[in-house]
Amino acid sequence: MDAVYLYKHTNSDELFYSIRLLQKFYPDLGTIYVIGDLPPTRLYGEVVHILHRSIAGKFADQMLKFALAVRIPELTDQFILMMDDVYLTAPFEPYRMYDRKYPMLNEKIKSRADDPYRKSLIKTDVYLKQNDLGTRNYELHVPAVIEKEKALYMTNNLIDTDFDLQIKSLYFNFYPSLDGLGSVPYDDVKNIKIEDVNAYLSTSNVKFAKYKKFLDQLL
Repeated sequence: MDAVYLYKHTNSDELFYSIRLLQKFYPDLGTIYVIGDLPPTRLYGEVVHILHRSIAGKFADQMLKFALAVRIPELTDQFILMMDDVYLTAPFEPYRMYDRKYPMLNEKIKSRADDPYRKSLIKTDVYLKQNDLGTRNYELHVPAVIEKEKALYMTNNLIDTDFDLQIKSLYFNFYPSLDGLGSVPYDDVKNIKIEDVNAYLSTSNVKFAKYKKFLDQLL
């Protein structure tokens, strides 16, 4: 199974460690696609880079990159959707996880200050309701297994939107019974304590250095 990174450069170490740990903990990994900014030179030859200059806000930009990814002819029928600040810390298990703390999008919206992320969550919630779909919140900092053809169909239905939507919540609510894979509650792993790390970790750019020694020990 291939992996896709929707990449906007902030800290090249994050992408490097994310890919190295994905390679370690998922030995059946196929091609790694990096869509967006140029990856660090030390990854040249190990990834396929598709240049995509940012032309929209953060979340619309991510959705545009995602729409580009699912149109790659060589991409495997199923692929792992990754972000550069997400790290595997144990062998990969393809669960479909929703937020244990804020299981529904409206609960997550209420917890947020008025920022671009909250605006995108609101647009996602509205879009799903307008299309008589569920509104479970899948916005966790964890990998997600995506079916290319289903994602292609979904993105084709976004032509009349501004694309400022959350990918995982849109996709998994669009296909709520995907291949019988049940949803499981999970706690978000952004900047969690090292002693609480189980299978995944995610770091913010400014706090990456705090976790670097721990990630080094995993490699």
